[in-house]
Amino acid sequence: MEQNKALRWFRFGDFDPDGSLIIEHLRKRTEIDFQPIHMGCDELKNYRKYGRPLEEGDRKKAETLLENGRYPDEMTFMLEQDCKIEQEIVSWILEREKTK
Repeated sequence: MEQNKALRWFRFGDFDPDGSLIIEHLRKRTEIDFQPIHMGCDELKNYRKYGRPLEEGDRKKAETLLENGRYPDEMTFMLEQDCKIEQEIVSWILEREKTK
């Protein structure tokens, strides 16, 4: 792993508590500081109309992430807006914007 210390690693996934938990899992298992990309409050604000409501399990996971100090802005916004977004929606919109 030492040869990869200078590299930056990103993960793009669903913008929901599970997507954030996957990043946490990757960090723990690989000891690489994966950073979320296209998984922030800006995306949730911009693509919210394509989102879906949180399920009870999503809410519990988001609250646990908040309690652990992980992704506070994103989890708070997600809980307040009752919204999660699938990765495919963001990919589709980003691709569509490139072709304009």
